[in-house]
Amino acid sequence: MAKAKEFERALDQLFRERTHWLRTAVGHTKPGPAPQFTKAKVEKKLSQLENLARVILCKKRAEQEFDKIVESYRQWHIKKGKGWRWRERRASFGRWYDTQVKASHCIYSFWDKNRRCLYIGRSINGKGRPQAHFEKFWFPRATRIDIAIVSTPSQVHRAECLAIDLWDPLYNDRQSAKHKYQKKCPVCSDVKEISAELRSLFKLK
Repeated sequence: MAKAKEFERALDQLFRERTHWLRTAVGHTKPGPAPQFTKAKVEKKLSQLENLARVILCKKRAEQEFDKIVESYRQWHIKKGKGWRWRERRASFGRWYDTQVKASHCIYSFWDKNRRCLYIGRSINGKGRPQAHFEKFWFPRATRIDIAIVSTPSQVHRAECLAIDLWDPLYNDRQSAKHKYQKKCPVCSDVKEISAELRSLFKLK
């Protein structure tokens, strides 16, 4: 609710600034210095509104939509007994994946000891994609890997994008890359429509 109120206040303020001259011209606003309504300022405020919209939609839809397309979860803890070097741990993870996950299409996420999400990725070919991250510079921070098995391959992009919205991983790009025949992320689709509407309302020459 707080974010929704913040969105409304920011939208109202931008509208008041956009219509300042019009309201002054007909006498409903006291004359005075007009607020600056430059392209750079408007772009900054529109970006803030879009980010607020994404946060609001994530709370309302992302978790629910994610749970709909995930069939089951598995978790692998990175600890002693699985080797000290990344190659040994990668091999250990591969053996675990073959016996505990088996599915080829999934979303994987790396987490640190403070429950901070480090990275989210997707795979349609099994264990190879998550294993590729064992040599990344941030891997020593990771303490566990979560695997979310997705219902169908066409839902993998959608699930990855929703997961990025939900957990805000430290080392990811903002959005998942889209591939042909993959289902769209409902949050991203809604934010795209909101962005188009905002930019049509506050269009500058």
